[in-house]
Amino acid sequence: MNPDISIEPYVACIVQPEQVVPSGRHEYKKLIQHYNQLIDFTVRLYTLRGPVKLIAFPEFFLQGSATVISSYDQKMYREIAVEVPGEEIELLGTKAKEYNLYLAGATMEYDPEWEGRFFNCAFIISPEGQVVHKYRKIQTASSIELSTSPHDIHQQYTMKYGWEPKTIFPVTSTPIGRLGMYICYDGHFPEVARALALNGAEVLIRPTAYFEPFASEPTDWWTVLNRARAIENMCYVIAPDRGTIVGPGMPKEWSSGRSQIIDFEGRVLALNQTTGESVIGTIINIEYLRQRRKKELLNNHLAHLRTEAYYEIYRKTKCCPDDQWAERPPANFDDLRRATELSIQGLLERGIIKD
Repeated sequence: MNPDISIEPYVACIVQPEQVVPSGRHEYKKLIQHYNQLIDFTVRLYTLRGPVKLIAFPEFFLQGSATVISSYDQKMYREIAVEVPGEEIELLGTKAKEYNLYLAGATMEYDPEWEGRFFNCAFIISPEGQVVHKYRKIQTASSIELSTSPHDIHQQYTMKYGWEPKTIFPVTSTPIGRLGMYICYDGHFPEVARALALNGAEVLIRPTAYFEPFASEPTDWWTVLNRARAIENMCYVIAPDRGTIVGPGMPKEWSSGRSQIIDFEGRVLALNQTTGESVIGTIINIEYLRQRRKKELLNNHLAHLRTEAYYEIYRKTKCCPDDQWAERPPANFDDLRRATELSIQGLLERGIIKD
């Protein structure tokens, strides 16, 4: 993207789908057909406000909410994970090409180079139908998520790809701005969004599968954290969440929905008020953001960030150890919980938290 070319305001949308937990990948084509119909509807509706250039789907929008089904193991996850790029992503890419827009989402990813593991992968499809952006979740939800974080296999991952900030926290320059992605639990850690902002991100997309009691009042971490990440990084935050859930033994409205789009001053520009399947959209003005970043003196958090003051505390403090799943991925939720207990014990021993 030529940085000298000005970006006209455009519409960004979120599809908040009803999430069906499938029995296998054979159900994905039917699911994607429905999603493509929702894309058609979204474009028809929001083109009335301006050119639709970005549509985002939530976390696990292909797999439903299978991560919380305790009977699942690594083998079962392998059967429902997809390659990125791959067949399912190509089917979605046809709509990106048809409407000349970017499509974003997050899925369980199988990578044949990492046999025996799967990743929680956020991706962006370009208007040419190609995957132009991939991010693998760093802060996996370590008590309920069996996917591998690159941090879990730090040395192996470094040998294969390097460990440069722009490799681990990629930002992609596009004709609609510089796009970065982070996923669900990543949003509980200011470091992830901050790393993306320091790599140049202007629009942060956070596919999520949030759940109660944290997704609405009286806690509402969902909105609080989305607004905080937007304010502290002077970025737009596009936060798609799932709608109702159709799965074995799961309450349909365990997710509150409430997909939202936040501007760089923390204003909620669009908010889905339903737990059900729906769409929202709003105008994104990248040029205005760029002007504010250049001229804001009072609350320019990027310009005021004193990075050297924090360097040593991060270098010397090891909270959740890296390479903890270098030999094998966690087999089940019990493995995950034991690892968290060991991490807490380490914090106690180093006096970071008190017994």
